[in-house]
This record gives sequence, structure tokens and C-alpha cells, in this order.
Amino acid sequence: MVLAIVAFTGVVTVVSPASPVYASCSGSSCNGLDPQANGCSTSTTRTETALWLSSFSVELRYSPTCHAMWTRITIDDYLPTCCVPIHVRVQRQTGSDSAGWADAQIYTNTINAGLEGAFWTKMVPDVSSGDRTRSCWGLTNSYDGGCTGWA
Repeated sequence: MVLAIVAFTGVVTVVSPASPVYASCSGSSCNGLDPQANGCSTSTTRTETALWLSSFSVELRYSPTCHAMWTRITIDDYLPTCCVPIHVRVQRQTGSDSAGWADAQIYTNTINAGLEGAFWTKMVPDVSSGDRTRSCWGLTNSYDGGCTGWA
């Protein structure tokens, strides 16, 4: 640990760096958890972007540390959402193209009208090669705004 000691007019202040945030889950143990609260958002990569406008974006995020995915929406300007909420979801399916796909987990988040900032869904695990995940958004809970490709 590195400590900095600063002295001014006889007053000594000890400053300690912030403690690093460690992931508290991995894979299936992340299912349904908040990525921010569980240390998974510190090492993320964006896998797909469903929408990128000048005022907001919807992304499918992946944490290689936590082996989990979630949807994040970043709203830079409240005008597109001034009067209606935005709905986002992360959807994980298991199966195959030949056998068919079935929903394994779906987590949603509704962002109230007029808000700005970053918002996210709970996480779904990325545990096998026999699954796929995507992010969707919409101005109604039918998520008709669009979806990322399957990752």
C-alpha cells in the first residue's frame, strides 16, 4: 500500500488510496446480481451496441472476471426520454439452432422519464458454449426499439 504524507504548517494528513473492488461472484453465482455492487463492472468490455444516438446508447456488456453479461443504457440528454420511460432487458437463451432456443433468464429495468446517467439490468451468467445473450430496448415493454445481435 502506498501512503502519501503531506505537511503544511505543522498539520500532517495521511492519504490512503482507495481499496480496489474485487468481484464477489463468477458465472452462475452472478445470476440476478447487480454488476456494479458485485465488482463486475470494473473490468467490462462492450460486446454489442443495440443503439447509439447522440443522446443515449444501449449496450450488451461482458465481464471476463465475472463471466457474466448485462444490459447498460447511458442517457446523455433527457430530451428523448422527457415524457416516456425507456425499457431495457438482457435475455439469455440455451439450446441450439437445430434443437431450438429457450429463455433461461431475462432481467429488465425501466428507466423513468426525464432521467440522465447510466442504468443497467441484473446479470446473466455466461457459463457455456450452448447459450446466447442479447440486449433489447424500447419505449414500451415490448422492447420494439431494437436488440443487439446474439453474443
